[in-house]
Amino acid sequence: MTFNDKVFFSLLFILGIGISCGAFFEVYMEGAGKEQLMQILSLFFNNGASSGFFSSLAKNLFNWLLMLLIPFAVIYLPPLVFFCPFIPFIKGLSLGFSATMLVEVFGLKGGFYIAATLLPQNIIQIPVLCYLIALSIISARSKNRKALHQDARQYYINYFIGCIFIIISCLLESVLMQLIL
Repeated sequence: MTFNDKVFFSLLFILGIGISCGAFFEVYMEGAGKEQLMQILSLFFNNGASSGFFSSLAKNLFNWLLMLLIPFAVIYLPPLVFFCPFIPFIKGLSLGFSATMLVEVFGLKGGFYIAATLLPQNIIQIPVLCYLIALSIISARSKNRKALHQDARQYYINYFIGCIFIIISCLLESVLMQLIL
């Protein structure tokens, strides 16, 4: 299994489109729903509501396991490869929406919250996510069943290493949330 940079950078591009869409969605959102979200966000940051490492880890691992279920299954069910680009798009959508909401609620202080609470763990999580999905897409292209089984060990090792990076990012998130909030 050879890694393909074009697939990786295509997934990063799709993530960027998701971030843009999330930001536009938040900006053009109106009504009571937006006001409620703003109040919840304001209460969260003003009351110092922070979660510990284990709750952050449980939340993130659950989300990541759901996000990686499709790419992980691609090695056995290659038609699922068509769903893989939606994963970075949805991740980007949530990041763009969250970042724009923080800036709208807190102004310049929202930029600080983005830099302190969203950016550090996502600097780790985004490349890991795109790398693992790229590996899934590449492995799904394997037509030879024997080659697929030979690559499976490397594939599992990469996913295990990816999970270690996710745990590190959860630790980083929980420490930063404790310090900031």
